[in-house]
This record gives sequence, C-alpha cells and structure tokens, in this order.
Amino acid sequence: MAQNGVWEEALEVEEHPNGDGVLKIENWLLNAAEDVAIEAFFGNKLANDFCFLGIRVASLTKGSQKSLIMCLIESIDREDSFDSAIKKIELVLRQTISVESKNGIFNRSPEFLELGVEGFWKTFGSYIVWTEGKEKAKSIEDININAPQLLKKLERHVMLEHAWKKPLPMWLAIPVSRSAERGYVFDEKKYNELIESVLKK
Repeated sequence: MAQNGVWEEALEVEEHPNGDGVLKIENWLLNAAEDVAIEAFFGNKLANDFCFLGIRVASLTKGSQKSLIMCLIESIDREDSFDSAIKKIELVLRQTISVESKNGIFNRSPEFLELGVEGFWKTFGSYIVWTEGKEKAKSIEDININAPQLLKKLERHVMLEHAWKKPLPMWLAIPVSRSAERGYVFDEKKYNELIESVLKK
C-alpha cells in the first residue's frame, strides 16, 4: 500500500495478516493521506514473468477504504492463479462499492496507457503513451524525446500500465523491458506487441 503515489515508501502487506498485522494496516490507514492505493503482484519477477494490479481508493471514506482493502487482502491467496485472483477482486468490488460489469471490470479496453518504472513511478516519472479514442500510441521516438529516462538501463522493470478511471482508478501493469547486465532495458518488441493488443480491442 502507498499514499500519494509514493511507491518508493510503500507498506508491504503480508498474506492473511494476523492480529498484529491487521493492527499495523489499520494504523497505517488511519494516519495516511486521503490518496491511498493498494497493489498486488502476480507471477515470477525473477523470471521476468509477472504483472501487478493496483486500485486507488482516494475517493472513499476512511471507513470504506479500510473495508475494501481488508477484504482484498483477505480474499486473495498466494496460490491463486491470476485469473482466479481477478475474479475474487471483482467480487470484492461488487460487494463493497456496488460495481457492476457484465464482461468483467478488467476485460474492458483501458482508458489510457502509461509507462513508468516499477516501484519508482515518482522517482523516474511516467509518460502517457495512449488515450482512449486515439488511433495510434506514442512511438519510441516520441518516448525518447519526452521521457528518455525510461529508455535507459534501469534497476527495475519499465511497466506499461493499462489504466481505468472508473469505477475507481485501477491499473494492470505488464513489463516492457528485458533483463540486461545489472539491470533491465526497454524492449521495443514487447511494447509494440502490447500496444497492438490494446488497439485491436
């Protein structure tokens, strides 16, 4: 969990926290800013086969934030597949904030796509490469001009976030970089493949 989008100082939450763990989360939420978000990672980061899903609950009251976040934490198991976890998350959203979506909340075409560095979104800055209604996404040349730091070798993966604004700000981030000596480098092929998959929807 993080406040004000500062994932560099995120609170790591354990799976199915006990009494002390729950109290730690409750105290953190009580003292946190209004802009609170939670992310969950899936897959194997060491094998470069992973993604993460995030939900920002800034628009909710403190009580609703606590209720939603605790339900999310309690509902997901480490052994869950990504698809299974998504179904559980969507069920929690339906039950806690009355979200309705016939085809699945995360099956919709994203409202925008944004590049950033995993865990260092604020440090390195981000760059929106596509918004709903546009026929084309930003090219590598555009990124090199407007966000050249994202094309350099980095200690963390560059991620392409598929983002939605409703019913709450949500995002699904997939790496668009590959392993290199002592770090990761932007992978133009991965980027283009993901962009193409979105534009086909």
